[in-house]
Amino acid sequence: MKKNGHFFLMVLVVVCGMLFGALRQALATGVVRGTVTDPSGAVIVKAIVRLTSKAPGYHRTISTDQEGRYRFSDVPSGQFTLHVEASGFAPVDFTDEGHNNAAVVLHNIQFKGATAVQQITVIESVLGPGASSTHVDFDEDELEKRPMAPPNKDLPAVVESVPGVVPEENGRMHLRGAEAQPQYILDGIPISENLSSTFATALDTENVRSAQVITGNLPAEFGERTAGVINLTTKSGLEMPWNGGLSLSGGSFDSGAIDAEAGGHIKNVGVFVTADTSRSDRFLDPPEIDNFHNYGGLAHLFSRFDWSPSSKDAIHLTLAANGSNFQVPNLAEQQEEGQRLRQELRDDYQAISWSHTFSSATFADIALFRRSSAAQLLDPQITGKPFFLDQNRRQRSEGLRATLSHDWKTNLLKTGIEIRRLPISERFTLAVTDPEDVEEDSPVQDFTPDNPFRFSEKRTGTVASAFVQDRLRIGDHWTFDLGLRLDHPDLVVHETELSPRIGVAYHIIRTNTTLHASYNRLVQMPPLENILLTSSPQAEVLQGEEDTEGGREHEFEMEEQNQYQFGFQQRLGKYLQFGAVHYVKNINNFMDDEQLFATAIVFPVELARADIRGTEVRMDVNPLASWNGYVSYANARATVTAPLVGGLFLEPEGEFAEAGKQFPADSDERNEVQLGMTYTHKSGLWGTFDTRYDSGIPSEFADADFPTFDPRIQKELDPVRHRIKPRTIVNMAAGVDLFRESHYPVSLQFGINNLFDRFYLYNFHSIFSGTHIGRPREAVVRLTFHWKAK
Repeated sequence: MKKNGHFFLMVLVVVCGMLFGALRQALATGVVRGTVTDPSGAVIVKAIVRLTSKAPGYHRTISTDQEGRYRFSDVPSGQFTLHVEASGFAPVDFTDEGHNNAAVVLHNIQFKGATAVQQITVIESVLGPGASSTHVDFDEDELEKRPMAPPNKDLPAVVESVPGVVPEENGRMHLRGAEAQPQYILDGIPISENLSSTFATALDTENVRSAQVITGNLPAEFGERTAGVINLTTKSGLEMPWNGGLSLSGGSFDSGAIDAEAGGHIKNVGVFVTADTSRSDRFLDPPEIDNFHNYGGLAHLFSRFDWSPSSKDAIHLTLAANGSNFQVPNLAEQQEEGQRLRQELRDDYQAISWSHTFSSATFADIALFRRSSAAQLLDPQITGKPFFLDQNRRQRSEGLRATLSHDWKTNLLKTGIEIRRLPISERFTLAVTDPEDVEEDSPVQDFTPDNPFRFSEKRTGTVASAFVQDRLRIGDHWTFDLGLRLDHPDLVVHETELSPRIGVAYHIIRTNTTLHASYNRLVQMPPLENILLTSSPQAEVLQGEEDTEGGREHEFEMEEQNQYQFGFQQRLGKYLQFGAVHYVKNINNFMDDEQLFATAIVFPVELARADIRGTEVRMDVNPLASWNGYVSYANARATVTAPLVGGLFLEPEGEFAEAGKQFPADSDERNEVQLGMTYTHKSGLWGTFDTRYDSGIPSEFADADFPTFDPRIQKELDPVRHRIKPRTIVNMAAGVDLFRESHYPVSLQFGINNLFDRFYLYNFHSIFSGTHIGRPREAVVRLTFHWKAK
């Protein structure tokens, strides 16, 4: 449906959806629900049900409604205990565990008599966030007991442990072959920015209680990005007693960090606040083996306030501000000539939401949010070689999100709307300072320091979305996930698109096996970073083309994707879970990005088509005698078809201008294996390690140039396959909690990344991404002083 589609269709979907029900919390965590009955089967009203989770400080107490029902939402994965009290009956306790794949668990509780042994029957366990979805969940304990990545790469390191995720430089990552970045969701609020290190200050995992990475069969409530969803739930003071901590850390590359946090609650008001700052002499992944001009640092300030004025209402306020200052790494020649480019990133975030529970099955939520970010590339003394560059871009996302849902016995229906306003401004200057290092026939040769290319524009766009999704359970075997999403972007692209999401799962009770399949039609608008410049008619002169009518030869359109997936999940006893999935993606207007020569600026581009298909296998070991871990394998093939159809591409197009020409995408990695294990002793001592094997992504270079490369580079390149050679990287960490029973415990952590100091490349001579060297061995130590209220 294009621009002339009737917008009233969106309104109709929203109105119809709102008639069906009320909100449900984001499915990053779980739901425990059920009914309490007496020996005759009659429901018990106002029975007291208390849920206590293994997550520190998480406990909730509610009463059953007029139909004897209770419901706990936002329950962290892991072990929990139900305590039930009813007049005339002895209290009952029951312990269970919400595994990483369980988002909805139904416990029907029937008292057998005043003194007889009570019984809790587990009636239903539904894979989530949909029985046909593919996802990996991380709880707070898993987030803390991991190898210690640099702060600007910590969250990407978590996501990269998911099968099918290929890491690239500076925290960039490709989920299932996608070049565009995934969709981040923070406490139900979408973040539309690229959060890798050169675009924005990465989110701080110290604030996160649980994380969920969804890669297949995306629920209809999530849109805008087709790669996948990273769903984050932050910590709340309501879930913890008063406590705090101060962490000091340091390590290789003259790195250092300070992190402070405090949180707790008074009655029904909760507060959680964190602040941290860090620095390093290897802030980014450099383009040379030598680490030239690469000092940087970042800071985070985060706060969350929660208030529950009644048992049916909850108000959440989140305030955050982040910033990064860093040098842009130099090539050897740029270092000799004294280039001193640097970049500054700033962002702030505010969100307030109100949740209301009408009954144990009906609830509603509405949120207002605002996020503002700015990126500035500075070279005040014009030291840039071979270009002088100046850039200042700012963008905001401000809007409203409302969701409603109703939970029947066999249906979980959810609907919602989202409206965002997107003010954007961009300023960009380019001039050639060293013509000998720029191709003679390049159009940018026309722009000198006396006659630079200048661009400046401001524009405000909007994005409006609506969705309806339903989980229908038929009997004990069938589960259907049905969703429909409508998106209407009005910035650079102006279209109205419908996205059906269909999934089905069949559960074999006898063998505890779930078979599943799904189809998603997904769409995404171009990335917002540098979008005004990239789509402007003025920029045509940079690639030697100019339309006298003021149009663009390469105009952006929405990426359109058909994604198919099928697989199975198998429980193997109490401690093992095995899953396998195969997927196929057929994509039109495939989104990619192109680096401006060897600079820190990246432009979005579109290619005609892409075909991505792969297979993923993962086995999880749930806590077994103090051990837990995972092992996974992924095989994929990502093929792109020319020509370039959208965006700004400054390099000679060559094969990318040849219609029908096929070539492997930058993310085309055929084989990947990962293994991670963690051991936790009852004394407070723990240790973890992970290892990752990557078979290598494509590399662009002329065979005649191969002998001129550094010998260390040559060893990492396959001149026959034109790929980076395989690599295996091992990381480890260990820690101990001291004085755990006191009010002032102390934690000590130590980690080594790239244990065997393996030299490797993220990419090399990539037309789209350039060259970036992997991180050498690095050691980090962290000392944390805690306090707990007496």
